[in-house]
Amino acid sequence: MDTVTLSWFAAAAAALLYGVGAVLQGIGARTARPAPGVHATFRLIVRQPKYLAGLSVDVLAWMLTIAALQRIPVFAVQTIVASSLAVTVILAHFVHGATLRRADLAATVGTVISLVLVGAAAGSEPPRTPSPAVAVALIVGAPAVAVISLFASSASSRVSSTIAGTGFAGSMLAARATHFGDGVLTSVGKPLSWAVIVYGLVGLVSYARALQAGDVGSATASTWATEIVIASLVGRTILGDHARQGWQWVATAGLALALLST
Repeated sequence: MDTVTLSWFAAAAAALLYGVGAVLQGIGARTARPAPGVHATFRLIVRQPKYLAGLSVDVLAWMLTIAALQRIPVFAVQTIVASSLAVTVILAHFVHGATLRRADLAATVGTVISLVLVGAAAGSEPPRTPSPAVAVALIVGAPAVAVISLFASSASSRVSSTIAGTGFAGSMLAARATHFGDGVLTSVGKPLSWAVIVYGLVGLVSYARALQAGDVGSATASTWATEIVIASLVGRTILGDHARQGWQWVATAGLALALLST
């Protein structure tokens, strides 16, 4: 099995794990007693065993996503991983007893179709070295998003999930722009590698706040919608990711359908 095929399997496995992790984190976040401020809230949440279990699952999913980004364009990995929303909705129905509406079923079918379209349009594409300006923008953007997250510690679920999606998108873009095949020590010394972590932590904390303030389905959908838009647009316009020759319209249709399905 070649590395490209393994990358597709890694992205699909990440989607499943993200779906499971979202439900577990949702249970833990809703169980935790609300508290003012990001630090107080996060301390309460991380004491919940189910939240910690969901967080562990997410870390594994994140590692698989990073591996997939080394061979597959951002827009393709993003769409595949975003299919975890369908997993979240279905699991929430059985775990939380949430009503599985026709709209949820339609979104699930739409997600599957979008995966087929994007999968057909995307090819193998190793990451390119970003220009100095792009690298600096990604690095500087990490603490900027972190500051915004701190000031929005008491925001609504929609605002928190939007910040979470921005953080996760930044993490994916920084990971795509970083070559992790140079060895652990070399990768740790790269500023972009630290940007991956900072963006990810911002996404993690903001997503936890969104789960406390709203239901897991809407918070997750809003997070993925923001992440799809930012990561896909920046990946294609700035990092140079593109679809196979003649398949651009198929990729665009798939991305649009994935966004509507969230």
